[in-house]
Amino acid sequence: MRFGVHLFQLSDLIPPDSSRREVAARLLKYSPAKTVNSFYDAGFQLAEISTDLAVFLPNALTKKSISKLKDLKNQKGITYTTHLPLWSIELASPHESVRRGSVDATIKAINSVKVLDPEVYVVHATGALAAEFYSMHVNQLAKDYTLNLFKEKAIISLSEILDETEIPSRKLAVETINFPLKETLEIAEELDLSICFDVGHVLAGFCGNTEFFKALELCLPRIAEFHLHDSPMMGPDGIPKYDQDHIALGLGDLDVKNLFDIISKSQFDGPIIYELTLSEAVASNELLCNIY
Repeated sequence: MRFGVHLFQLSDLIPPDSSRREVAARLLKYSPAKTVNSFYDAGFQLAEISTDLAVFLPNALTKKSISKLKDLKNQKGITYTTHLPLWSIELASPHESVRRGSVDATIKAINSVKVLDPEVYVVHATGALAAEFYSMHVNQLAKDYTLNLFKEKAIISLSEILDETEIPSRKLAVETINFPLKETLEIAEELDLSICFDVGHVLAGFCGNTEFFKALELCLPRIAEFHLHDSPMMGPDGIPKYDQDHIALGLGDLDVKNLFDIISKSQFDGPIIYELTLSEAVASNELLCNIY
């Protein structure tokens, strides 16, 4: 199995013991290649690039920075996946100008990293607005109508992204996020997309009350990538465990052995990305080594 780490390492960006001046200087000099090198030194040859880094870090994804990442690929065999933008993005917006602006931002992000030939482009088909409606306590008929509207708008947006970037549909992976699993799968099936199965999100109940391993079974034929982190499991009250995920393996309710027995049996050979700090990813790998 091929494990990697996501590039957004807050401890690298803003160490807790830094002064404001030190933080500002550090952010200006931020080098994604340096962070990826630290992954390599820790035993990881796979990294997920968050294109949202470019929003606040002016040097994060410049042509020069991307060139250095490509050099690492050529010199050390490091490979990449990409998490497409989610901050301020709403591909499912019913407001046409917002929806189209989100499409344009996503296309720009894809084009900025294409030279790295990412294995997978992870996308949030819906955003904060859709999540807000999903969480509302309203008449079920009204909720179903609204969620279907978001789903249809997301399909339009993702179709435009595929057409304008010409990336293969199966390289675009819809992540399991705060939106119903059924609708997420329908989006993927409509456009023949892949799924990024976010382990912690599903376990915590972000996608509804589908039992974890049942959700995995439903998604498995389309999974191109896993986002790996632990979480408490959603309880019988049906309330998702928001803000309690993204913890190292073994610290939540995930049945780690059963998960990896299934992944191994399925012969999955795609990327498995730790959405954890590097130290948490290393500790999680050690746990897996002890289990197997």
